[in-house]
Amino acid sequence: MSKYYDKVYPCSFAPERVSIYQLKGTKKKRWYVRIKRKNGAGYFKKSLRTESFDVAIERAKTHFHKMWSVEDKGLVFKDDDFNGWFERFINDSRLSEGRKKR
Repeated sequence: MSKYYDKVYPCSFAPERVSIYQLKGTKKKRWYVRIKRKNGAGYFKKSLRTESFDVAIERAKTHFHKMWSVEDKGLVFKDDDFNGWFERFINDSRLSEGRKKR
């Protein structure tokens, strides 16, 4: 068994690219998804925010299909959140360096 993962299951819809897992040492046994990128190195990882195996499989499938759709267009899939958008806004703005640090 893994040093970091409690349970790991390859997903039947793409077992070579997608697996869901639970982390060891956490109070809530939430599921996470790990999807191997089609091009380039690395994985997309995200909490599925559920303790239900069946819900986790469905959410993992949804993320996989979103990623697949984006990668087929030759783009890099990112699950942007507010922090990513805000960081790009600050970096692309015409604010002074002192203002950017606030």
